[in-house]
Amino acid sequence: MAVMLVTLQGSCISDGGSRSVDLDVTQEQKAADVVRQKSIEILRDALDSDGFWISMHAAEALILAGQQDRVRASLEPRLLSETDDRKRCGLARELIRAGDNSAMSVLEGVLRKKDTYAHVHAMESLYKVGQISPGDAYQQATQQDLNHGLRIWASATLARRGDEGALAIISAYLDHQDPMARSLAGYVLGQLGDRSAIDKIRRNHLNAEEPIQRFFNVAALVYLDDSALHAELQDYLLHADAGIRALAANLLAETRLDSYDAVLHSNLEDSDPDVRVRSADAILRF
Repeated sequence: MAVMLVTLQGSCISDGGSRSVDLDVTQEQKAADVVRQKSIEILRDALDSDGFWISMHAAEALILAGQQDRVRASLEPRLLSETDDRKRCGLARELIRAGDNSAMSVLEGVLRKKDTYAHVHAMESLYKVGQISPGDAYQQATQQDLNHGLRIWASATLARRGDEGALAIISAYLDHQDPMARSLAGYVLGQLGDRSAIDKIRRNHLNAEEPIQRFFNVAALVYLDDSALHAELQDYLLHADAGIRALAANLLAETRLDSYDAVLHSNLEDSDPDVRVRSADAILRF
């Protein structure tokens, strides 16, 4: 009888423990669902807001969350009425991401213009959607040395296709006299996975004076999985500059680093709408 009693007690304890674990899992899932729904609502509100680039960031996040149709319904009429070429590039980029490849003609048309006003936006957009535009725009962009951003993004697009010469152009910028060009080059090389650049990026990080330059170098090293730099990310997520807070959240989204989720949850209440959007994006990607 004593043996049976012990067995029954053990069974009760085991069942109770199992139910407790189930309850914990259920409560955790409910909390996660609440945060996810809040994140979706933040993105939907931002998509239809007056802040143009914030709405583009929201569009990107919603596409990744599987809401391509909603994004296309919002952006297609805006593209028809938009006259600013930089904004048209942003709209085209997100429509391509949402599956509308006809928007490639917008980026190609901008690059054919003699006015270079939106060339960097078009080239960066092509890089981000992983597309190559026909024509000699890349050759022209990589051969000139007046617009560093244009040259770097054009080279990055080609480097993604295995062009070693284009990769060498970006690498050479790590020694450029312009500190922002150095930082941007490192940022792109980090995304391209060029680990041979690590030592120079670390050097440039130590020598960078402006916060945005330092962030780009930190981001490059995080992309390259330099764990020694991960500790600085928390500082950027809480940075006084809202633009850097937003970039830091976007970096977490792209690298899937989920050890900062408490800060991201807090930043859903940030006073800056882009920080809220980027934080929501990161949370949804986790």
